[in-house]
Amino acid sequence: MKTTENRIVILPNKPVEQTESGIILPEVAQTKIHMGQVIITGPGLYEPTTQDYRPMEVQVGDMVVYAHHSGADLRVAEVEYRVMRESEVLLVM
Repeated sequence: MKTTENRIVILPNKPVEQTESGIILPEVAQTKIHMGQVIITGPGLYEPTTQDYRPMEVQVGDMVVYAHHSGADLRVAEVEYRVMRESEVLLVM
């Protein structure tokens, strides 16, 4: 896969569905924080004034936090990914 401009592809973390002691958590009790690892980045946002790309702040391997409705879901070979613009990232861990 390859992204364009300032888009990134994230492999989301799975929500914790069971405690260490084996208690199964209902969906409402599962973690509401949306996190994942950046696996692909684009070249950056194109700047027409300089005719070059602005470097990406987020790098491959970074763990990021993002809002629930950010980006779009993508499923490839039974794996769920999230594709979004770099500006939709709330926090880099």
